[in-house]
Amino acid sequence: MIFDEATSLPRTPGLSGLGVNARPLVAGVAPWSRDLSASQAVAKVSKQRAKGTDGENLAVEAVRFFRKDAKRNPSAGTKDVGDVYIPNEHRFILEVKNWVTPKLPEWVREAQVEAANLNGYAVGVVVAKRKGTRDPNKQWVHMELGDFLRLVYELSEPVDWMRQ
Repeated sequence: MIFDEATSLPRTPGLSGLGVNARPLVAGVAPWSRDLSASQAVAKVSKQRAKGTDGENLAVEAVRFFRKDAKRNPSAGTKDVGDVYIPNEHRFILEVKNWVTPKLPEWVREAQVEAANLNGYAVGVVVAKRKGTRDPNKQWVHMELGDFLRLVYELSEPVDWMRQ
């Protein structure tokens, strides 16, 4: 490892000739993030992740009343298919949000993209944590009206191509 003599910081391999110093990453915290200390940034990310997990667990609890095999879905990056996994359910996905300030257009678009990742015809449904209640059945559900009507129709009239 090559060290910068002036700062005693390790130089980034491949960039040492450019005089660029390496700054160690702390749990994914970007070195250019100046507004928070590393420990504050990690705590903030951990708190947000915990809130998301809590919201997902509430949604799973509600779905398990009807489907005992429902569980949280691991994130798959750009090919994510929702936050709640329901085996053999191909008509919709659930994207769970636990935020104080709603961002409905953004959330619905995200749910639609994740529904398209599943099979191209599923409906994206947003489940938003409702402030003031932890009752799983009292959380908000958001989707476009056209998607809602298509889902209602498909649930009332199963089509053969949906069973594949």
